[in-house]
Amino acid sequence: KASYRQPSVEDNRARLPALVWKDVMAVLEECMLVDEAQGVRAIAISTLPFLPPKESGTEACLESTWKAAAPGDNSESSVRAAALKALGLLSRVSPYSHDLTFLIRAADAMERCHRDAFIAVRVRAAFALATLCECSQLCKGARSEYMRHHASLQLVRLVEFALRAVADNDKVRVYGVRALGYLAGRADFVQLLGSASSRENAMALCARVETELSRIIAPQVHSVKARWNACHSARLLFAADAKPDELPWSIKLISALETAATGADNFKVRIQATIALRSIRSATSFGGFEEVQRVWGVLIRAVQGQVELRDPSQYRYKDKLVAEQKLCLLRLTALLCDALVAEQGG
Repeated sequence: KASYRQPSVEDNRARLPALVWKDVMAVLEECMLVDEAQGVRAIAISTLPFLPPKESGTEACLESTWKAAAPGDNSESSVRAAALKALGLLSRVSPYSHDLTFLIRAADAMERCHRDAFIAVRVRAAFALATLCECSQLCKGARSEYMRHHASLQLVRLVEFALRAVADNDKVRVYGVRALGYLAGRADFVQLLGSASSRENAMALCARVETELSRIIAPQVHSVKARWNACHSARLLFAADAKPDELPWSIKLISALETAATGADNFKVRIQATIALRSIRSATSFGGFEEVQRVWGVLIRAVQGQVELRDPSQYRYKDKLVAEQKLCLLRLTALLCDALVAEQGG
């Protein structure tokens, strides 16, 4: 198969002559700054992430976007939503993804709009948050003690923002749980949180993150998209590049994943929960040999039993689910063997 690469901003810039770009930027500036139609301004702002950063006029368009991404008149809600989405997309492309001033200012704009009266604005603010947390360097690469402390404060702030999004409408919740996965899936998550205040406060915040994810994963009251993303975030938490005994996540989250992996009414949720269980790297995370053995037995019975297909449209996911369950069993078997060897003194 021929590989496909999405054209970059530089590719788009190279395709058009300078004179054409000059006309394009002139039209966009007029639409963003002058046009009276809310829809026209919103569409013009949505083009910002695809403009070359160094092109003449891009800075003016960005400044217009900053002004639009702020609480204001209800009649400007679509413009505000477009501006927030644009800032989120910009946070994943160079040079903005490495510009701490831009990232902090973008996070400020998202947080100011997260209580907006219009659901579309809150959804875009949460989307922008999840995108920023996935791709940016806002809390990464802090070497000095001062920068590390500043990064830890930003991390706490973003986690609190994500937790508020999780408590919102289901459309907002989807991006809130995704942001939690990107934030809490850091290897130094607990250490950074502790730098902001104390280890006790850090562990309390970790417990809140775990409780919210477990609350969304296990029961079948939330949307499939929210539950799938919560399972995905749980996988990121357990797959963090940290020592297993340093991970703050408890059996509560594992139990929620086990329930979803074997009893969820949607196979895509079951598959993602099974993948999350497979990402657990130590029997310590389960709480010991007996708990690993119990989960192993539950999965064995699920593989050997009859797979229920209440919704015929999910039939195409059946083979994928069984394959993931078997892979998870292999992983848990390895953990059982390691635990036995450790108990017998190597």
